Amino acid sequence: MITDPAHAEASGNLARELDAAAASDRRSEAVELFLTRVVQMPPPVVAQMKSQAMWKGLERIAHTLAYDVRITARGPARSEQLRAIAVPTLVIAGAASPAWMRDAAQSLARAIPNGKHRTLEGQTHNVDPKALAQAMDVYLRE
Repeated sequence: MITDPAHAEASGNLARELDAAAASDRRSEAVELFLTRVVQMPPPVVAQMKSQAMWKGLERIAHTLAYDVRITARGPARSEQLRAIAVPTLVIAGAASPAWMRDAAQSLARAIPNGKHRTLEGQTHNVDPKALAQAMDVYLRE
């Protein structure tokens, strides 16, 4: 979720770029654009990913990437709805994730009445399942 209004507004242009790339069958380009600009993966890492079998799967879903950008950009408009969440909620972010993702996690936790925030050191957006399980175990024991 994008919580910064300026970042959310800029996402509209990116969504249009993603739509155009996918519509003109430049699916690999769309995936690369999404991973470098949205997820903020370093271009050399994305280049390495292209040689892996998973890349073809990412290309198959390239037409959905603009939806992801548009949905996450609705964060500022949806923040009031977070107050309706009645269950205790743990929002987790990886310390090595992009700043906007970490900021969004903190904002979410603050907006949810029973929200708590945890940062997992050494983790990115792609959190190691063991680190996630450990954080959940600690939270549930509290």
